[in-house]
Amino acid sequence: MQPVADLYIPVIFAGQKRRNMSIEQFYTIKENSIFIPATAWFKERCVAAITESNKEYIVSSLIDRFKGLVEKVDEIEARFAQEADPSKLNGVVARTRTYIATAVAIGDYTSLLTRLDALEAQLKNNVHQALDQKEALCTTAEALLAADDSKEAAQQMKELVQQFRALPTGFDPQSLAVKRRFEAAKDGFFKRRQVAYDAQEQEMQANLEHKIAICERAESLQESTDWKVATEAYQQMNEEWKGIGFVPRHRKEELWLRFSTAKDVFFARKKANFETLKTGQDDNYAKKMALVEKAEALQDSTDWKKTSDAYKALMDEWKQLGWAGQERGEAIWQRFLAAQNHFYKNKDEHYSKVKLELEDNFARKMALVNHAETLQHSDDFDGATQEFLDMFDEWKTIGRIAREHGDGPWERFLAAKRNFFNRKDAYRDANKSSRMQELTERMEHERGLLHKLGRQLGSDEQLIIDVTERMNNLPANLRSYQKKEEYAETLEELKANVDRLRQEVDDLRYNIQQDERELRYLQRPPKKKEADKASATLDSETEPVANAATTPLPEDETMPSDTSETDGANTDAAPQD
Repeated sequence: MQPVADLYIPVIFAGQKRRNMSIEQFYTIKENSIFIPATAWFKERCVAAITESNKEYIVSSLIDRFKGLVEKVDEIEARFAQEADPSKLNGVVARTRTYIATAVAIGDYTSLLTRLDALEAQLKNNVHQALDQKEALCTTAEALLAADDSKEAAQQMKELVQQFRALPTGFDPQSLAVKRRFEAAKDGFFKRRQVAYDAQEQEMQANLEHKIAICERAESLQESTDWKVATEAYQQMNEEWKGIGFVPRHRKEELWLRFSTAKDVFFARKKANFETLKTGQDDNYAKKMALVEKAEALQDSTDWKKTSDAYKALMDEWKQLGWAGQERGEAIWQRFLAAQNHFYKNKDEHYSKVKLELEDNFARKMALVNHAETLQHSDDFDGATQEFLDMFDEWKTIGRIAREHGDGPWERFLAAKRNFFNRKDAYRDANKSSRMQELTERMEHERGLLHKLGRQLGSDEQLIIDVTERMNNLPANLRSYQKKEEYAETLEELKANVDRLRQEVDDLRYNIQQDERELRYLQRPPKKKEADKASATLDSETEPVANAATTPLPEDETMPSDTSETDGANTDAAPQD
């Protein structure tokens, strides 16, 4: 291992070229602990306890961990440069800065946090510059409220929405007020153009039922032993699947996983069956070679408990096998032994890193907790909802923390989340009553107008019949010919007026239908499935567990010793056959 005193890291300040600085400038050792000096962002803090024997290893590990922080800031800057709307990174920048200020690592924190401050300043500047453009878009959108209900106006509104969304998003009161103003204009416009997608929904439902039927057929064949017939059936079902259109998005992955799992089960059984048929009577050498291959496949595993048990089972199986020859038997034994020793060496090194990982996990979770407790008071319910979902997903990627911290971080995060969504529900319920009243009054007015237009339409249609009859009864003379032309012009005007009235009647009926649908939607009680789905995500009271690959083992799994875990595997001599 390289001595700590010889380590250095590159540091870049604004307006300066790269230069090397000794790593010792970024930490101090006092009372068997490593401290990070105070900066403009945090006070002096302890990051690790050390002993004389592990000092260099711990310092080296902490320096390596700082590289991850540098890569994270580099990644954010790269995303910032590529993102069409950098304001989407507001939460990422804030969370990362909070995390870095509490990270368990050694390095140039001032350089990283200065870079993050510069990004945040640029975000605020972008939002400020975009306000005038958003005000102009609001004015244009409000002007469209009085425009004719035409395709051109709808396309123009869609373009305005795209332009508005392309501008940087701010969370200050002025930005949120402009956003609400634009959303009000947009919603008011599109309420007149609500289009029913019943045909599309029916088609997707039919596709869903079709794919479910295929899944059921596939699952019914997965245990079949009629290999040829079942294989042809799976090929036919696969082609049939490709020809089916879209299904509801939330069912797409589920159905494909169900179908592909049934196929995989069948073809795995088919493959195993053919291999059994091809395999004759194996001798001891072939069997031991198989054990060697299994051992070598497991040597880089990080599932310590399961793999330790697997090596014990392999050793027991090895002892049950007969003699495989002097030279080649010794050769494969040395391969088996090398793979096993490689795994246990990695396992020992792993447990020396667990403590550092636990503390860093705690820092990451506390960064999320602090951000959630700030975000719980936000009035940007849509943006904050997405932010809570992002934080929840990020929480699930973080491993366990030390037992001494208990469930405190998760309970604080859960309390902040619950407070925010209670406020969001209250806001939604408060606006629900006023919207229902608005719909009721508007439908009453529309029905009255529909009745009036119906009477006028009936009158004009009867007038067309009367004028047509008078025109057909004119005598055959020159004056009658001139009179007939006048009647024909009158009929054209009356028919055009009738067509216009019919279109207005159809539009009114459509508007009434849409308002009735919306009113029924507001009056219905919450669906049980929707409540269950919500409780399965953010309303869960149970802390999510990170992937096992990044989660330390529980404390009741003791650190293995070479002799107890390997049952003699670390000896050079092979066990007797």
